[in-house]
Amino acid sequence: MTSLGAYLKSLRLDVDLNIQSVSNKIKVRTQILDKIENDQKIDRPKIIVKSYILNYGKTVGADKDLLLEKFEELYQDNTTKTRINLPAKKTVSKFLVWTVVFVLLILSIGLAISNENKFMTASNDNYSYKQFKNTASQDLHYSAPETIQDILSSPNPSSDNNK
Repeated sequence: MTSLGAYLKSLRLDVDLNIQSVSNKIKVRTQILDKIENDQKIDRPKIIVKSYILNYGKTVGADKDLLLEKFEELYQDNTTKTRINLPAKKTVSKFLVWTVVFVLLILSIGLAISNENKFMTASNDNYSYKQFKNTASQDLHYSAPETIQDILSSPNPSSDNNK
């Protein structure tokens, strides 16, 4: 009984195809096809290698059942796969979430009430805007001279600096 690679190579030569033309038809690199023909393991997932071999076999007219049988012989996995048990996701209980939401809500309401009380007491204790305006306008009141005579008779502060 011939190997998988020898079987595919003999079929390829029977239909008079070179490895490059098979590579172009099935879109697989020639290095991989060489490894398949030489029964070398290919560093790809098993399903990918299986598809390479099935496409190669289809191109050269191989029997699909025979290909699958030879593939399983070549790529049988004697190692048992162990399942890795990951720790379960830690979920936050709904009770904890609702408790945090409730506490934040109470704190925000308390803060809003506190700020409102501060604003109310501050506006009652301090001057009102109207009182401030009257005080400021009295302090800064400036009356302009009414006549030119008043301007000439007033002392000129800039003339004192020039002397």
